[in-house]
Amino acid sequence: MSETGTLLRAEGVSKQFGRRRSLLDVARGRAPPVTQALLGVNLAVAAGEAFSIVGESGSGKSTLARCLTALHACDGGRVLYRGRDLAGLRGAERRAFHRKVQMVFQNPLSALNPRMTVAQTLGEALRVHRICDAAGVPAEMARLLDLVRLPRAALHRRPHQFSGGQLQRIALARALSVRPEIIVADEVVSALDVSVQAQIVNLLITLQARLGLAIVFIAHDLRLVRHVSHRVAVMYRGTLVEMATAEALFAEPLHPYTRLLIGSAPTLDPRHRLGQEPHVAAAAKPIPSEPSGCVFRQHCPRVQPCCAEAPSLRLVAPGRFAACHLVDQTSQETPHAGR
Repeated sequence: MSETGTLLRAEGVSKQFGRRRSLLDVARGRAPPVTQALLGVNLAVAAGEAFSIVGESGSGKSTLARCLTALHACDGGRVLYRGRDLAGLRGAERRAFHRKVQMVFQNPLSALNPRMTVAQTLGEALRVHRICDAAGVPAEMARLLDLVRLPRAALHRRPHQFSGGQLQRIALARALSVRPEIIVADEVVSALDVSVQAQIVNLLITLQARLGLAIVFIAHDLRLVRHVSHRVAVMYRGTLVEMATAEALFAEPLHPYTRLLIGSAPTLDPRHRLGQEPHVAAAAKPIPSEPSGCVFRQHCPRVQPCCAEAPSLRLVAPGRFAACHLVDQTSQETPHAGR
């Protein structure tokens, strides 16, 4: 990916959260404990790209999404939009960023004002960001409903009158109302029925092709990721352990954790039942509070003495990155080059 094709970039992004001190911590004067949510994440998203970030619950996917959209400030590293550090954006520049990079959340009901009709919700976004003049608002709202395949009658209803799939379409319409370049979709179908999931996924694919959007999918469903992605990044305990095109990653996963993750995905093939591969549940075991070396070495079936040193995410084949000492290394290049 050329530098000019990069819209959003994370460089060494780290994030930690403080936890409440116990009475014993207070009595002994200990500092508040912290949880390291992200540690040195590097990635780049290109214009028009479908980029997926996958991993188990607690791997840091949603925290990374919030850092990419400036809902969380980075504790280390930086996020750049078109080469500009988000930490340095102020006033009109920051508002322009939030218009161009929109986030759609897992629970649309909590993201929508229950007292506002769909017309009020969409109209507010159109007016605040000056997308069109007052006379053009009705036509623009009709266009947005057509995009997400909702009837015009939806404009006069409130969120509690819609199903989960319809609410997610409304959330998408609101995100699209400001004409973004990137949509960050954080587990947008995980709370929906399977049949509705397929409808929303197909809608996102159609919207991306029609509008030329870049979409960052945050997901744990590997079937979804394989269907929608150009490239996939795999997260484990706040770090990226592998990144490649979707085709290459699913055809030949390189990192041991990626292999276990793909191997544990549900399948209808009786030859590949979970009971025949007991090792796939290893990643769910408790993790030491202060691990050292490779973040996956406590559960890795291929662990070696060299794993006591933390590996960096490195280019190991054309377009493929892995953070593993046991994967043949062909270059020291960092993953900022993208595809």
